[in-house]
Amino acid sequence: MSGREELLIAGMRRDAMRGAGLDHPLRFLRPAGAKLVRRLPDRANWILTVDGERLYLKTHGPRRFEQPPPGVAEWMNHRMLIEMNIPVPEPVAAGQVADGSSFFCSAAVESGVPLDAWWADAAHRDRAIVRQLASIVRRMHALPVCHRDLYLCHVLFVADRRELVILDWQRLTGEPGGRLRRRWFVKDLAALLHSSRALPGVTRTDRLRFLLGYLGERRVNGAVRRWIARVVAKAGRIARHRPRFDGAGRARSVSR
Repeated sequence: MSGREELLIAGMRRDAMRGAGLDHPLRFLRPAGAKLVRRLPDRANWILTVDGERLYLKTHGPRRFEQPPPGVAEWMNHRMLIEMNIPVPEPVAAGQVADGSSFFCSAAVESGVPLDAWWADAAHRDRAIVRQLASIVRRMHALPVCHRDLYLCHVLFVADRRELVILDWQRLTGEPGGRLRRRWFVKDLAALLHSSRALPGVTRTDRLRFLLGYLGERRVNGAVRRWIARVVAKAGRIARHRPRFDGAGRARSVSR
């Protein structure tokens, strides 16, 4: 199956993109003057600067049998999540070419720090951040949508605003008003648990506080204990079969 050529640009960004010569999907897929942040076998991350503003660009290799391809899927997901008041980076552009190669470009989250890096310092322990994260994930799952890659490296803490932003939504599953099996919720929670272990800024009490906030409970009861058992079991499976790129080795030198 062959894809189609497509270029999507946020309305207020069109003049700036054209002025920078970014008027065709290939100009994004082969970004002249961009800074390479990370390259993997099937994708790469870049920093672009347009009119003095930093943009974060993700390019994906050919996906002939995946429609929409990852870059376009992430554009669609970001626009939907913004409507649902889930904090995500501003989508700027996306597109694809005939072989299924695609890209997604978003505004950089200036001063954003991956939450696992922030919580690597015990001095950064903060109940308010735990409560905020629980609230965001609770609202996501209530829609219902699941991230499917919800490690703490995909959550940015913006220190000057004391706010969180969730990244990397190309694998999202679910849709508002639809239905999802509980296993998808457990998967997201287990990814957070797995990536929080051994972080000095996260205690066992913080993890319990997160789950109580997520479940809307004030104390541990039978239902909470069952959720704990499911999430801990899944986190154990993640630890034994950790995805090759689940956060370890991800670039942290730039804000997203």
